[in-house]
Amino acid sequence: MAGSSGLTAIISGGASVLIDSGRRFALHINNYPKFSDFAEENKLFEGDKKRIDEILNQEILILNFKIKDSKQRQGTSYATIQFRQDDKNYIIFTGSEVIIDQLSKYKDNMPFYAVIKKIDKYYTFA
Repeated sequence: MAGSSGLTAIISGGASVLIDSGRRFALHINNYPKFSDFAEENKLFEGDKKRIDEILNQEILILNFKIKDSKQRQGTSYATIQFRQDDKNYIIFTGSEVIIDQLSKYKDNMPFYAVIKKIDKYYTFA
């Protein structure tokens, strides 16, 4: 069937396939989810990177986080934290066990405002 945009639609196996200049585009007409709709590893945080020292003692809005095993230091983890400051999204990385524990413990309260403090040799939310 020819569409008004000059594309040709072919119905095959439960999906509409549009062809334009030799390219194929599948349009799903069933209710099955796409992998990208639920896959955690594909969801990247948007925002410029900052160093944790750049935001010490400043209030930020914690939006999201991921905890992964460190490739740099065997047997340790690190957190990627997405936050908002001054109406802009940023991300930081930290291996702080205290912050990782706090993120895990209070994840159901997200998003939340926090201030990152450095106490002696470790970082913590306040």
